[in-house]
Amino acid sequence: MAPIDVFKMMQKVGLLESILHGQWTYYRRNEEFIQQIGDYFRTETLLILISVFLLYYIYFSR
Repeated sequence: MAPIDVFKMMQKVGLLESILHGQWTYYRRNEEFIQQIGDYFRTETLLILISVFLLYYIYFSR
């Protein structure tokens, strides 16, 4: 896969923004979207850890 294909794929999922300037396309990170993804995974990871802890506590406290 060529690097340009990787950039296009990253743009398609929202990780990159592109700016067309004449014949050139410039890419930059979509910081807002990247922040949202980070927040989502931090939240989900915390919920999973709490759930595992509670299940462990319930199972072994019998």
